Amino acid sequence: MDRPDNERVTIQIQPGNYEEMLVIGLPNITLKNASDTPSIQTLNKGVDIDKNAVRITSYYGHGYNYYSMDEDGRWSERVLKVSTENGYETYKNANKMWNATVAVMADGFSAEGIIFENSFNQYISNKEANDTVVPQSDAPKGDKDTPRASMKAGSTAVQQKSMVERASALGINNGCKQIFFDNCKFIGRQDTLFGGNDVTAGFYNCAVYGGVDYIYGGMTAVFAKCDLVFNTSEDANDTGYITAAQQNAGDRGYLMYNCTVTSTTPGVDTASTLKSKPGAFGRPWKADTSEVLFYKTIIEQTDFNGVSESLIQPKGWLNSLSGESPFMQEYASKETTGAAADTSARADWAAVLSAGADGNVTLSDGTTVVNDDTVVAAFLGEWNPFAGKDMSIVE
Repeated sequence: MDRPDNERVTIQIQPGNYEEMLVIGLPNITLKNASDTPSIQTLNKGVDIDKNAVRITSYYGHGYNYYSMDEDGRWSERVLKVSTENGYETYKNANKMWNATVAVMADGFSAEGIIFENSFNQYISNKEANDTVVPQSDAPKGDKDTPRASMKAGSTAVQQKSMVERASALGINNGCKQIFFDNCKFIGRQDTLFGGNDVTAGFYNCAVYGGVDYIYGGMTAVFAKCDLVFNTSEDANDTGYITAAQQNAGDRGYLMYNCTVTSTTPGVDTASTLKSKPGAFGRPWKADTSEVLFYKTIIEQTDFNGVSESLIQPKGWLNSLSGESPFMQEYASKETTGAAADTSARADWAAVLSAGADGNVTLSDGTTVVNDDTVVAAFLGEWNPFAGKDMSIVE
């Protein structure tokens, strides 16, 4: 295709399940659900999708080699055949971008109405059931009791905490600019959505599913009016952390603008019979300089422990990844009970911000002053992917 000025190309995708790995290597590409009534709904414990959904999914994850894996870390029919004939895997898993299903390697990528998934921690897919999966020495310890290679297509046993490991649905490579997602869903359990250094990205009306550090990396990103979905099992030790930010000094981090902290729905998008337990806003991946701002967040309730309580733990933040950062920030969080979030027990190294008499809020850097109308520009500058979108605050 002749695109002398890198004109945008929109690829309309008919509803269906597409089990494959994609690399977006050309600028200004849009993937769009072609349905007149696009859906991003998963069904049957997360195994199936709505008839109007487009799901792009793959199954590679940390701790395993695959007969089908080519030297670039992606699925290959040729390599699968060669490995099967030889009786051993041809290449080792190098875990590039934690085996991201979709790797964005160019500026200007966007998507509308698409489910991006890594099924590694969700279910055994048809392709995985027909591959040969070889555990490495650091495979999840659950493999000893329930070997992954013995599981049949459709099994959700991999949702157990003992089976969960790093496996990304989306990876945005360092330096990619102006990446935008509208009404998309990202499904994983550990390290679901990665954005590298010097990345700018926007997410509108999306849903991001995960347990451990499920939005991570050094990107500058705004998540506007998105669902931040704890996707954890019934195991008491399976606790969720929404963010693992990794910014360098002076770089802007993540803005969660009027997002909702919520849980998976038992039996629908998870095999768990309970909602997720309370989790944390996140934990810095880089001490001292990582930045996250939860701005006017709506926090739902969970009954995991037999009583109705906030989905965010009282402490709010953890330092168990790489230490503390004063740029872990929260402003005007509200519970769905109607009350303001109780921030009295928040980690003392994180910041609970308040507005001045003029209604403006000063961020932890001491110089950035924002309000509802200016906070997005404070992170993304002149690029405004939300132009024309409803950005009004939902209380």
